[in-house]
Amino acid sequence: MINNDRSKILCWTSLICWILGHITLILVDRLEATLQSPYSDYVVPVMGMLLVAGIILVIVARVKSPKNKFAKTLFIIYVVEVVIIITLIILFLVACELSLRSCESNFIGCLEMG
Repeated sequence: MINNDRSKILCWTSLICWILGHITLILVDRLEATLQSPYSDYVVPVMGMLLVAGIILVIVARVKSPKNKFAKTLFIIYVVEVVIIITLIILFLVACELSLRSCESNFIGCLEMG
């Protein structure tokens, strides 16, 4: 019972870190503009640390109690998010490469807008 309560606390802490990391991601421009110069440099690293801390906490919860459904659900959500992000990055890189290749091949309309 104690192990399950600790896993539950770890999962809630992980979820809070994950949500705060995403809120920081959405509000990064406003936070950097609001904070003064020495502090605005820390907004993006703090966001990254919150997201990584959330993932690490859910992994610890999964190791402590593998049958905890809350930890299993959070872990699946985090893995799906990482897979989607990696897929979008790969698609973006492929799109950039294809657009540069079309300019290289002298297609009509490349860099001749208007």
